[in-house]
Amino acid sequence: QLREGSCKVLDLSAANIDDKLVAELALALSSSDAVTEINLSKNKISSVGGTALAKALQAPAQLTTLNLYYNCLGPEGGAAVGDALQAASSLTYLNLRSNQIRDSAARKVASALRCMSQLRVLSIGANGLSSAGAIEILAALQDTPALTELDISETPLRTQGSEYLPKALSFTPNLKSLNVRGCFLSSAAVSTLSSLEHLRDLNVGNCVDMVGATALASALEGNRALRTLNMDCNPLAGGGGAVVERLLALPSLTSLSLSGCFLEEGDCESLARG
Repeated sequence: QLREGSCKVLDLSAANIDDKLVAELALALSSSDAVTEINLSKNKISSVGGTALAKALQAPAQLTTLNLYYNCLGPEGGAAVGDALQAASSLTYLNLRSNQIRDSAARKVASALRCMSQLRVLSIGANGLSSAGAIEILAALQDTPALTELDISETPLRTQGSEYLPKALSFTPNLKSLNVRGCFLSSAAVSTLSSLEHLRDLNVGNCVDMVGATALASALEGNRALRTLNMDCNPLAGGGGAVVERLLALPSLTSLSLSGCFLEEGDCESLARG
């Protein structure tokens, strides 16, 4: 079907695809310009397979979806894919999460993002990026104004990255889902989340200290859209109850996760009374 040009959606998620199989698949993709969606998530594609696939990605002119989540692309494979997407202007969904592409490939991906004005979903977390690599990605968001979902989790932004995050978020005012789990945000960066008035889902697990949690509660006070909030693994002992109480007052909130937050007995008692 690929060679005949009749296949538009290729979904081989968790299909035990390795480098040999993906090379054969890439040959078929190279002769087809009808494919619009490619899902090869949860497979065994390494840098070798990623490089082979990258050559084929230059063929589908109308590609809208590329999902390579949880493979083993590494820096070389990630860079090859980044290079292949330099003209992917029709892409609306890109998932490269959990591939350990690191900073060198992140620069290639960031360059590709510059042409993706229609991109709505970007997932690039858990890729071994430093704050410098993350900033490369965040800076490119100025060219993705349609973005509604961003996952840059498990990327330690630290001071430098946290300082840049507010600027990046100003590029994407229509974000509805944001995952910054494990990004270790400063309280100043957390405060700027107040600008995301359309935000519905927020994951700030293992991300803030008590000061940051307080800043978060203040930032979200005016949010009338937020439905789910993940606060897992943030140290909220000593005053965390007051923060949680403020978060529970959010008008649209239906789910609040606090696993591993180590709330003290007094905090829990005050919440129970409330």
